[in-house]
Amino acid sequence: MVTGFRELLFCAGLILIAAGVAGAQTRATSADLTGIVYDQSKAVLPGVTVTITNVETGLTRSVATEADGRFAAPALPPGTYTVRAELQGFTPQILQGIQLALGAAVDVTVTLAIAATVEEITVTAEAPVVDTQKTAVSSVVSIDSASHAGPSEASQSAPSAVPSSAPESSPAVPSASSAASPPSPCDDS
Repeated sequence: MVTGFRELLFCAGLILIAAGVAGAQTRATSADLTGIVYDQSKAVLPGVTVTITNVETGLTRSVATEADGRFAAPALPPGTYTVRAELQGFTPQILQGIQLALGAAVDVTVTLAIAATVEEITVTAEAPVVDTQKTAVSSVVSIDSASHAGPSEASQSAPSAVPSSAPESSPAVPSASSAASPPSPCDDS
């Protein structure tokens, strides 16, 4: 039983050593980039998208800042990098020429400025509804134009005394012949 316990401890020790060597090997073949993002008042900004681009190879990695405003991009190949930080409502900030050497751990600070507000107003006008079932001709006659027009012009330009909703067979104004005739003696009215 003691032998089994020793073997278990030996295996656990080997695993820990291998993990340490693997971490050291990663650091020996790559670099880490970390940083923090602030606003102009030095308050940390969570949720900022940070895009890290290797200028020589085009390799791109995007990470987001945590609640404390920090971000980390471990195990990057050595080279020259550009860091772009952006968040809605802020002007994007770009840091250029960041050198990552083998085994380096580089920490950067980014400050975002509040973006200028741009207001866009779009006005949409709708065309009036056209009734294709009815046709009507209308005109506006002012008192001045009707009084200055000659008799034939006034009768042509004056609006009709018959309402447009009245049936055509029953005039609203009595005709001249019925208005001029005297009442009949047979009428009891």
